[in-house]
Amino acid sequence: MTSEEVRKAVELAIAPLVERIEALTYQVSELEQKLDPKPQTEIIPQQEACKRLQMSPRTLQRRRVQWVEGVHWWKESSSDRPLYNLPLICDGERQGFNSPAHLQECRQWAKAQSRQGRR
Repeated sequence: MTSEEVRKAVELAIAPLVERIEALTYQVSELEQKLDPKPQTEIIPQQEACKRLQMSPRTLQRRRVQWVEGVHWWKESSSDRPLYNLPLICDGERQGFNSPAHLQECRQWAKAQSRQGRR
């Protein structure tokens, strides 16, 4: 068998693998777009938080005990009305508020805020 014949045989053997890898790469890319791992800052007032999280104002107030003030929620500077960081709250609900993954998201959010000169 010549080296050219060996090269063609190898190409034929790996062609299905290359196609499968390309298909998987595309699927992973689509999933990454759906997941959007970077938290998008969406700060909302209490009324909107109640609606989006499907909680009463009283339940929301009770849940704040397990959330970090200044990260998951805080009070508006001009009033005592609370604001909520919806993406981080949803992430905490999904992963657990004490999970390493959620705590990492909180650190990344706080770091981004300090770079932007916020909070």
